[in-house]
Amino acid sequence: MYVVGLTGQIGAGKTTLASLLKKKGAFLLNADQIGNELLLHEDVKEQIKEVFGSDVFTDGEVDRLKLAKKAFASREVLDKLNDIMWPPIIDRIEEELAGLSKTLPANTIVVVEAPLLLEAGLDKYINVLISVTCTYDKQLKRLINRGYAEEDAKSRLQMQTAVEDLRAKSDYIIDNIEDISLLEKETEKLWHFIKKQNA
Repeated sequence: MYVVGLTGQIGAGKTTLASLLKKKGAFLLNADQIGNELLLHEDVKEQIKEVFGSDVFTDGEVDRLKLAKKAFASREVLDKLNDIMWPPIIDRIEEELAGLSKTLPANTIVVVEAPLLLEAGLDKYINVLISVTCTYDKQLKRLINRGYAEEDAKSRLQMQTAVEDLRAKSDYIIDNIEDISLLEKETEKLWHFIKKQNA
């Protein structure tokens, strides 16, 4: 099993790249998806209620938009959310990788997609680190197109891992500044790179 770490700032296009790699045959583990599943767990909900209050809930469930608005108010508050969410996310990814290593063919490529991959220490489980980068203006536009208010989008971007840090620590970088057709071509090159590393 060959494990690819995929990271990048919000709005850079890592989820799009992950889906393209999945089409190529990679097995995908998505940290955000795991986090969303964990938000349904009672113990996690209790921790969130304790730290962020009951007003981030709607009909007894965590309202992710309300939670995000509070969490991205400052680095200090965001760290509190990360302290709740990341330990169980890491545990789940560890469990998934351990299980997959026993059931998948040895040459299987597994992509672990995580926005805070480096900060969470997940890099110790991967063979190669891929980062997706983009210009600030493109990211801002993409977030606004997703429905974020401009102020919320800017606060999100402000809290992201610096692009310079991602570039310095990555084995392969994709600049996703054009359209999907170019990203598909870049994915083809990346797939050949991964397959060569995994040979």
